[in-house]
Formats: sequence, structure tokens, C-alpha cells
Amino acid sequence: MNKIRRISHLGGPAFLILLVLPAVSFILGIIGYFIFKRVWITTLIIFVLSLVFMLIEIGLEPTFLIWVTIMTVVCFISGILTKSIAILIRG
Repeated sequence: MNKIRRISHLGGPAFLILLVLPAVSFILGIIGYFIFKRVWITTLIIFVLSLVFMLIEIGLEPTFLIWVTIMTVVCFISGILTKSIAILIRG
């Protein structure tokens, strides 16, 4: 019975906001750089999508902007890292 309760928490909003969305944001930052060849386009897309998702999931709370900022920064950092690595590989 305890295993069922623990597994059911994996689909909750806290798990989604704390673990899944930052990981997805990081991966999309990498993929977005390869698609658009610019870091800012994917960062802007992640900002808008996370803003909409947080409004839908949490509602209009002042603290949700912290998570929107975190998702945007994570995407930007992964895009910058990918760009730096791509420049180093090209030589």
C-alpha cells in the first residue's frame, strides 16, 4: 500500500514543477540551439510556455514568477553551454 502512495506522488504538481519542468527546459535549450542557432529564441519560447503553464497549474500567485524565472534561466544556461561546446568543436 505504501508503494502505491509513493508512486502516486510522482505525477503531482510538485514533482512536475520541481524536477520534470527544469529537466525539460534544459533539454529544450539544447535542442533549440541546434534548431534555431540562437539561444534567445528558445529562451523566449520557454519563458512564454512556463508562464502560461504556471498560470494554469498554480494560478495567479506571486511566487510562481520564481519558477518561471528558474525555467528561463535553466534554458538559457543550457543554450549557452551548447553554443560554447559547438564553437569549441568547430574549432
